[in-house]
This record gives sequence, structure tokens and C-alpha cells, in this order.
Amino acid sequence: KVWDDEKEYQHHYIQNALIAQTFEKDKDYIIEDGKLVLIDQNTGRKLPDNQYSFGINQAIEAKENIEITNESIEKARITHPTFFHLYQNFSGLSGTLFSAKEEFSDLYGKGVVCIAPRKKIQRKDLEDEIFDNKEDKLEALLQIVEDCQKTGRPLLIGTSSIKESFEVHEFLENHGISHQLINAKTGSKEENEQIMHAGEMGKITVGTNMVGRGTDIKLSKESLKAGGLYVVSFSKDLSRIEKQLRGRAGRQGEVGTSKFLVSLEDPFLKEHGKEKILAILKNLYRNHKIKKMQTIFSKLQKNTEEDSFALRKYMNDYDILFDQLREKF
Repeated sequence: KVWDDEKEYQHHYIQNALIAQTFEKDKDYIIEDGKLVLIDQNTGRKLPDNQYSFGINQAIEAKENIEITNESIEKARITHPTFFHLYQNFSGLSGTLFSAKEEFSDLYGKGVVCIAPRKKIQRKDLEDEIFDNKEDKLEALLQIVEDCQKTGRPLLIGTSSIKESFEVHEFLENHGISHQLINAKTGSKEENEQIMHAGEMGKITVGTNMVGRGTDIKLSKESLKAGGLYVVSFSKDLSRIEKQLRGRAGRQGEVGTSKFLVSLEDPFLKEHGKEKILAILKNLYRNHKIKKMQTIFSKLQKNTEEDSFALRKYMNDYDILFDQLREKF
């Protein structure tokens, strides 16, 4: 019996226990020193001072069988657009905002201006390589790693989550390949320092897609002669995150290469692709129609991003009503 009028409060705990099952360890959060630490889904970094509200944090702690902390109570909330509009003037810089110019116009009333690169881009963006399963994709990754080892070319492997970064890390370890692993679980204090040296000869780095965000990867003359930084993404993600990862190579007119390895078992496809879409992709794969598959990937990314934008717009419209109340107070 789930509902009991005399014990109505239990329904709240049951609901939170079910919600807690939707959060995944080493993706949405990690356990560090026996405590729950949330992960920023945009950057892959730890959020040590953050908690989920309404008892969800405590439900996850119960699921992981760790000490249950006191429940935090939300006193007020505000959306990013409303917060930024409190300032008379605001602006920003980003390498991937042009595709989101409609959102910035609607939510922030700001235009987006594209500034041309100072130097011509020399990076080679190779076509996606598509596989039926993760095992075949790992073998293709191994071939790229071995090719880079022969020339000493630096390699950066981006993954969609902490969990996936550990899978790649263990795979390379089992093949005796020396590399460095950078994610929120391995420690973020030295992250910027580590990623800065990822462009040195012979360096192989595995991390989440947004690892070392904001840090320039320095390339030596030897690394540039070897072809520059080789960036490999181990799975599909939102196009904005893909562009940010791709942009780690070939900066400031330097040479470099980017490539995306995709399988029909990627988390992004499982989370955002319906069974019908996955069935179509498998059929296209069997018939070697790769171009059509890439078109579906792009459309899936666009639809996912449009849904996210629609949700943010709805939350902003809703917050405008509460903003009037805040103004009165």
C-alpha cells in the first residue's frame, strides 16, 4: 500500500526514493570521503557546496548507504536571465554562442556578433566514424592511440561522463598504454595545470568533454611538427559541447585534428533517441548509409537543444511573474 491518509508524509519519501534511482553515480554525482558531491553537467567539475532540494539529496545518500545530511530548505530561486537583467549592462565572450543567437535575443535581449578568427584555421575536422557497438569503437580508438604513439603526437580523448572516462582509462591500462586521466573524481586542483601540458610530445590524456575548460593547451615545436593536438571524442553529445571539444585543437592558427567516434550504444542516443529512431539507425548501419545516419544525429542534437531552449524559456516566462512579487518585497 503506497498511500495511507494517516501516514501521508511517507508518500514524499517514496517519491524521492524513486527519483533518486534516476540519478547515476559517476555521472550526476560522486562519493568522496563518504559524502555526496554533485557534478556540473556542463563542465564535468565538482560542486562541493551544492545540494539537491526537497529531500532528493538525502534520498540519494540513502541509496548509496552513506551518512544522511540535514535537508536544505530553498528560501528563494531566480533564473539566470532574471538575475542578469538586474544589471544595467552585461556582455560575454564564447566560441560557440553564434548557433544560440536566437535564445540570447529572446531571453536576454542581446545580439550575438561573430568575430572572425585572427589567423586562418588549419585544424582538420575528420568525418565521424560510426560503429555498431562500444567494443568496435574501443578497438578503433586503440588504433588512433598507437598511431599517435609512433610519432609522439599529443592526443586528447574526450568522454561524455566520469564513468565513461574510467572505462576508456581501464581499456588503455589493460593494453599497457601510459596516459593521464583527468576528471572530477581524480581531483580538480591540478586539472588546469595537467591540461595545459596535454600538448607535449607523447602525452595521451583522457578526460570528460569539458575537462580543463578555459585553459589553453600549450604545444611545443616538436608537437606542431608531429601534426599538433589530436582531439578524439569517444561519444556523441550536444553540438555545443562537441564544438567546444573540437576547438581544443588547432587554436590560434595552429595545426591540429579532430575526430568523433560514434556507436549506436552511446549514452546520448539512448537518452535522447526513441526506440523507433534507434531501429532506423541500426537499419541504416547495416546498409552502410553513413551519410543518412549523420543527418539523423544532427537532427537529434538540434531537437534536443530546441527542447532544452523551450524549457528554459518557459521557466523564464514563469519567473517573470515571481519577479514582480520579489520587486514588491
